[in-house]
Amino acid sequence: SITDRWDIDSRNTLQLRAAAFKRPDEVFYGLGPESAQFSQSRFTESSFDASARWTTFLWRRTMLETQAGLHKVDLGPGEYGSDPSLEQEARTGVFPIPFGFNRGYLAPYGRLLGAFDTRPRQARTGSGVRLQAQVESGGDVEHSPTSGWVRYGGAATAYVDLNDHGRVLSISAATELADPIGEVPRRELDAST
Repeated sequence: SITDRWDIDSRNTLQLRAAAFKRPDEVFYGLGPESAQFSQSRFTESSFDASARWTTFLWRRTMLETQAGLHKVDLGPGEYGSDPSLEQEARTGVFPIPFGFNRGYLAPYGRLLGAFDTRPRQARTGSGVRLQAQVESGGDVEHSPTSGWVRYGGAATAYVDLNDHGRVLSISAATELADPIGEVPRRELDAST
C-alpha cells in the first residue's frame, strides 16, 4: 500500500491511498447465523483499492470526513493445509456458493463519516468521549450497474486517562450493517473492507 497525506491548513487534510493484495487462504464459514466453524473453507482474494479522502476538523477531534474511491476484487478457489476450497465445501451442501464468487467486480464507492470527540486534538493523552456515524454506498459497475449496497454504522467510545502519561483506558460499542440494492457481492458484506 502507498499513502500520502497533505495538511492543507490547521484544520484540513487530503489523503491519497492505493493498496493491493492477493491471498490464497481467506476463510469462509457460510453466511448468516447458521454458519459454523466446522464448515471452514478457503478462497483466494485479489484486491485493489484507490481512494482520496478529505478530513476537516471542526472542534478538538470533532471532524467530518468524505472519501471517494474505486475497489476492484477478484475471488476464486483457495487453499490452506487440509481445508477444502469454498467450492468443494459448497458441493457437500453445507452452504450455497455466495453471490459474485468466481466472478469479481469493479465498484466505485463514496463514504461520509462524522465524529463528535471531546478530547483535545493535539494532545496524546486525555479523557473524553467519541460518538461516530458513517455511511458508505457502492455498486458493481462491471456486472450490475443498477445494483449496489449501502453500509452504515456507528460507534460510541469513552476514554479515561489514568495518569497523563499515555495510559488511557477505553471502552467501545459499535455496529455496522450492509443493505443491498439488488445483489451484494459477498466481500462487501464484511465490515470495514
